[in-house]
Amino acid sequence: MKLRLNKLTAGAGAALAEGGEVHQVPELRWTQTSYIQPQVHTFDRMLWNETGAHYTVDRYLDDCERRYGGIDSVLLWPTYPNLGLDERNQYDLIRLAELRGAIETFHARGVHVLLPYNPWDTATRRESTPDETTLAELSVQLQTDGVNGDTIQRVSRSFYAAGLAAGRALAIEPEGGGYPDTNTSADAAQWSATNWSPLGWGYCWLGTAKSDNETTVYLAAPGVDRAKWLEPQGRHLTHVTDRWRKRRVPALQLAFFNANGYESWENVWGLWNGMTSRDAESIRRVATLLRFFGEHNFTRNYAPASGWVPHTTEALGEAVHASRFEQQMAGSEATGSSGPVLRLEDGDHGRADSSIFVDAYHGVLLRPTRVVRSARAAAGAPVTPVTSPAAPASSRASVELSFELEAYGFGAIVEIRNGSTTPPPALASLMTKMRAMSAVPLAQLDDTWRPLTQTMEPVPSSELASAAEPPPPEMVAVPRNERWLFAVAGVEVEGGCDPNDDPEGVCCRDECSRWEGANPPQVVDCQCGMEAADDAGNDVQFPWESHPRRNHRAVLDLGPFWIDRTPVTREAYRRYLLTSGYRPVDMRGFLPQWKPAAEQAARSDQAVGGAWTFPPDFPSGTGALPVTGVSHEEADEYCRALGKRLPTTYEWQYSAQGNSTRRYPWGDVLDTRRFPKREKPDGSRNISWTGPAPVDAFDGKSPFGMADVVGNVWQWTATHFVDSHTRSVILRGSSSYVPGTNGSEGVKFDWYFQPSLELNTHNRWLAQQGLRSYSRAATVGFRCLKDVPGGAPAPFHYRSATPRPRRP
Repeated sequence: MKLRLNKLTAGAGAALAEGGEVHQVPELRWTQTSYIQPQVHTFDRMLWNETGAHYTVDRYLDDCERRYGGIDSVLLWPTYPNLGLDERNQYDLIRLAELRGAIETFHARGVHVLLPYNPWDTATRRESTPDETTLAELSVQLQTDGVNGDTIQRVSRSFYAAGLAAGRALAIEPEGGGYPDTNTSADAAQWSATNWSPLGWGYCWLGTAKSDNETTVYLAAPGVDRAKWLEPQGRHLTHVTDRWRKRRVPALQLAFFNANGYESWENVWGLWNGMTSRDAESIRRVATLLRFFGEHNFTRNYAPASGWVPHTTEALGEAVHASRFEQQMAGSEATGSSGPVLRLEDGDHGRADSSIFVDAYHGVLLRPTRVVRSARAAAGAPVTPVTSPAAPASSRASVELSFELEAYGFGAIVEIRNGSTTPPPALASLMTKMRAMSAVPLAQLDDTWRPLTQTMEPVPSSELASAAEPPPPEMVAVPRNERWLFAVAGVEVEGGCDPNDDPEGVCCRDECSRWEGANPPQVVDCQCGMEAADDAGNDVQFPWESHPRRNHRAVLDLGPFWIDRTPVTREAYRRYLLTSGYRPVDMRGFLPQWKPAAEQAARSDQAVGGAWTFPPDFPSGTGALPVTGVSHEEADEYCRALGKRLPTTYEWQYSAQGNSTRRYPWGDVLDTRRFPKREKPDGSRNISWTGPAPVDAFDGKSPFGMADVVGNVWQWTATHFVDSHTRSVILRGSSSYVPGTNGSEGVKFDWYFQPSLELNTHNRWLAQQGLRSYSRAATVGFRCLKDVPGGAPAPFHYRSATPRPRRP
């Protein structure tokens, strides 16, 4: 091990010739002790108050403190997977999230803040400045502290330089950790990225279990973080990351062994992968120790070459893996230990008498045992405890330390050699804290992972139509069906998709089925669900289901009702503005391509509100286009003002499919003549979306006469799913705007908002309810529904739901 590490040091030496310049920057020293960092979506309902439309940072931080001991930094994420619904780019979504006040509160609580950089976002609207300049300017405006480089191995130095030029030293944190592409000497120069990247993420597993392609597999003996090892004083910090693992101990042990950080990520793209009680308590204990050791320079700023010895031979037994820093720290693997755990050379036979040994994990002093072994004894031969201070000249003396080290647990030993008989005050304070914290063994805590259940929000009925009248010309009648099969699946890229349980055909297959190990990855622009076990609470949970899942099947009794023949048009929405007098307080994104609203709301960084002519008008000849740039709340208000409501997702699907399970309104075969041409805009080449088509331009009607169903604009539904962290709103119909990642970026999957043209698929918008500008998209319209006498009642508008087996 030592030989391999020394060889690595020699090979990367030229690339690291700058000598840790970034670690000398005072504004970035916080990175060396930023041990616990979650990624959190700005729409997380623990962080965002929907009723008051404001951030609740204190509530969020108090929750982290209560459950697992608090955080040191946070990665705020408002972009993917919502990015790509329309032409707004990653910076637009960051601006719309209104983060300045929240960031000030994070700072007041001692938490540093990072923003994401999505390098694959090249198809959306382009900024007038390069990415690094735009991000630096945003960081200055928002007073953020760092940048996380999504999907990339290394972040260009230009991002660090742009921050400095803007007057802000930014902590660069590549998702790929800053490591070279391979371990060969040819890639040694790539280590130079660590000269300007004091942080990194670390995906450190060997692969995934064949049984589910999801549970990660780690080495039995923890690996050594090369980035930390190559920094002579150990000041580089990696956040070990494993977003989908339900039991976090392997990743946490790896972080602890290297005195590194841990990414305490739970809200993963709207899916709650919450910590078990045992994992949360493990993080609390590990973080408490790491913060103490980091603050007191045990695990950083040590003497080069001798300050850190990973896999020290002083650890006894195959189940114990230890790193020695200037004093001592140990961590265990699987089987635990209660006998001698460490054996230290005694030298002049006085170490046992002159040193204090502290079990920092349990908060107690240890009584060392001095043992001797004949110098002629073979390595590994038994040793004999001695009580006499004298020892034969032909023997070697050692000090053995015995303490409890539970299976899949942690340990930390501090040796003090200053001749004192009591620990210094700071260490004594830590001992008191850890003694209380470790009183209950980790093994006694609940280690069962459970998906977070969701609730589908009720939908109040609309005003009832007259029983004696037919629907008006702008609506069509949909009859009752007592046994209609509702079958649909979510199209999310991540979160698990089991190809053996894929009735709607949304899982990745063939060349898209698994992530390739090539560098860069194979470029195929996959738009499908990554293959893995679908048991992590992905997608949504209908009332007849026990937990969230990707596939949904049930026989419903629903209808009758009336539904709008087409999506609401610009002309109809303008009439509503005239009669209702509605004026949004925040105009950003409202009615794009109208005038003068477009002049006021074209950019996400425009001031809220502002003078505009009322009512706004649209360009001549575009009144038959679907109205877009209307938030979900505004769509619902429009329908309610007309005595209607938004349709639920299954009412929408039933209206589109009729008494069948067809994939398209006209049948099971794709017919591109029946909806607008799908466009692949590319902002990097100045290719923009041409916009929606008139609602009656294509003959793509459903059996019940519903028109403009798919391929023109997405359509809001009334179906919301909520849990304590995420609100998602189901979108149907897809849009002609279908951005794709640029192949030159070496990206295999198309990370943009996934299309769902087929009627047996849906996508979901992760909503920040109360922030209307965030959900106004130029590609999203809506249609309304009216309840009729004898229709299915509220709150869910079906009479019965009989689940169908997931494997028919």
